[in-house]
Amino acid sequence: MALDAAGWAGLTYKVLKMAPDMMLVFIAFGFTWLFYTRDRVGISDSDRLNNPERTAWYAARGHWLKPAMWVVSGLLLICLCLRSAIVFPAMIGIVPCLLYTRKLRFWNRTFTLKSLPGMKAVLVAFLWVVLTVAFPVATLKIPMSASIVHLCLMVGCFVMLQINTNDLRDIAGDANEGVKSFAVLLGDRKARFLGAVLGILGIFFGWALFDHWALSGFGIFLIARTFLYNRNHDIYWQALISLQGFIAYFVL
Repeated sequence: MALDAAGWAGLTYKVLKMAPDMMLVFIAFGFTWLFYTRDRVGISDSDRLNNPERTAWYAARGHWLKPAMWVVSGLLLICLCLRSAIVFPAMIGIVPCLLYTRKLRFWNRTFTLKSLPGMKAVLVAFLWVVLTVAFPVATLKIPMSASIVHLCLMVGCFVMLQINTNDLRDIAGDANEGVKSFAVLLGDRKARFLGAVLGILGIFFGWALFDHWALSGFGIFLIARTFLYNRNHDIYWQALISLQGFIAYFVL
């Protein structure tokens, strides 16, 4: 997933017709690695039910993953200091990231952002757009344009499709934890059709930015992946799902 974010960041520089800033690419990689590792190390009942093998892997390696998280956090802090233009958008992204699984209280009700209807895919897509599009744009001080808006919407749709596909595997565990993902709310079949809609929207928003054949082929690949995905063979699908942005960088 961290390579995935690096791929989307690299693609942003291609759209902007600029040489990639490798520090910004590392920031996209590092923040994503930190976000997902933090979520995986904090093992929940949902994790044990959804993917016991992965959960056992993280549990056995927590003794070195936790120090590694502090090291990566330190490197990211140094990078943020060297790229001061992204401090503000970073704060916008970090706050919901820290609150993602934290229990919040409002009107005598306790909830997490992750448990709000559909918020799992929407929030993650927003964070990825901040990481992979807003950071390079802010650093280069490029004024907002239709191309940047279309790129944000395209990346957001494709990332939501990606999260939605992964959530097909997690229906039972998410439902047990009270996480109202689109897959839990709609059920397996309708969630796959939602993935097709997101794929079509991604193609639509990226139409003016990329070669039409390459974009159409990439979007159709993502839609086909959503319909063909089988949770019983998840391990064989993960490279195609988790490296989506990395694939996009070379295809588009």
